[in-house]
Amino acid sequence: MSDSLLTMGWAMTVALFCVEGMMGGVYAAYFAGKFGRKGTLLLNNAVAFTCAALQGCSKVSKSFEVLIAGRVVTGICCGLNSAVAPLYLAKIAPISLRGFCGTCSQLSITFGVLIGGILGMKLVLGTETLWPILDASPTIPAIYSLVTLTFCPESPKYLLVNKRDDDAAEAALIWFRKTSDVSEEMEAMKKERQDLGTHQRSLRSEVYTHLYVCRHKGQQLL
Repeated sequence: MSDSLLTMGWAMTVALFCVEGMMGGVYAAYFAGKFGRKGTLLLNNAVAFTCAALQGCSKVSKSFEVLIAGRVVTGICCGLNSAVAPLYLAKIAPISLRGFCGTCSQLSITFGVLIGGILGMKLVLGTETLWPILDASPTIPAIYSLVTLTFCPESPKYLLVNKRDDDAAEAALIWFRKTSDVSEEMEAMKKERQDLGTHQRSLRSEVYTHLYVCRHKGQQLL
């Protein structure tokens, strides 16, 4: 392989991470709705751990394909995590702390970029022999997230609105608030669920009305 093709290959490997990150953000809502906020984060971190471990082993296995595949899937995981983690934090935090929790999530991402830049310096891990350790380093936060999230309940709002499980939602809310007096917050979420259902029915009716009018008016014009 020529030097120009090799350079292009490494450039694409780096660029694919950002492209797949956007793809992960696009599909974040689908995964969060299907598997839940906590479920999506657990699945995402399990995949991220596997990919980071494969990237770390790419030099030993002498397979650049493994490194590229790991970078691509890791990009998707980062996109998913960047969207779902703030959502989970916002739904489990008290109303007075939701803005703060959302800010902490983005601040943590920025801090992680800073740490990655420092570790990537030649004086640290950015050398010909140590870069596999740098590529495998995401396994540490992935393991930490997997262990800690296992003991956390699902988002109360997801359980109430999406799963329609009032008892599970109340139990999760009690766990997060560390108090049994959650009736006011439960009523607020139930009202939001009712309003959401009313809005969806109204929107569906409006769509059907427009389709009916377009169909019959279109026939008259023809």
